[in-house]
Amino acid sequence: MFLRRTGLLAALFLYLPALAAQPSPTASVRIQGAVRAAGDYIAPNGRLSGAIVSAGPTADAFLPGARFNRASARQEQVRSRAGLSYSLAQLATTEDPQLRGIAQRLQEWVATHEATGRVPILADARLMQAQPQHDAIIEADDRLYIPVRSTSVQVLGAVDLPCNLPHRPLKSAHQYLAECPPSKGADRDRIYIIQPDGVVQELGTAAWNRSDPKTIAPGGYLYVPIAESRLRSLDPDFNAEFAAFIATQPASH
Repeated sequence: MFLRRTGLLAALFLYLPALAAQPSPTASVRIQGAVRAAGDYIAPNGRLSGAIVSAGPTADAFLPGARFNRASARQEQVRSRAGLSYSLAQLATTEDPQLRGIAQRLQEWVATHEATGRVPILADARLMQAQPQHDAIIEADDRLYIPVRSTSVQVLGAVDLPCNLPHRPLKSAHQYLAECPPSKGADRDRIYIIQPDGVVQELGTAAWNRSDPKTIAPGGYLYVPIAESRLRSLDPDFNAEFAAFIATQPASH
């Protein structure tokens, strides 16, 4: 099984330096969405979990889809978005009409999705308190939005047309892909799942590396990568970087 998780590791490396610092007595986080009391919160212990408890997620809050946007994380995402846009502009000049179509559709997607500064979190206050290394110290301009449960899964990338499919419990990524078939320009060896909590998973799809069936949570994305052979002259890491950028976006709806 070929499976890689990057989101939680990214969260760990993001927060470890912060945990060594002293909480600011005045830094606040703005919490909105499916909570009983939206507003700006200064947690008594300076930790995000305390602010979440104060805001009070409602019964229909979908914590895996919580969006924690941090100003200090946005700059790197702006650079990543610019790099993706540049690579897609180059790819859109290819003589292959099918590949050119994929590039143009992804260009449109990137153009309508800004760098958010989103970083992955556990979102459940009790889990955060039990695992302090994942309980972020609040910084100035932090934003947390807790949505209600999504009902869809989005498929994009090297497909004939992007798809917004109804989420079905226990339905595997391969089954979603059967409803939104890859184009001829797709990589036949792997796909990427982006879960609504920002965890990115790379799954093997070929006979030599096929992963076990993997489900997608509601609000997740399925990214079908462009064939590596088409990207060698541009950016060989394009697909992984694109999947990572999707993970910074809100859960699909």
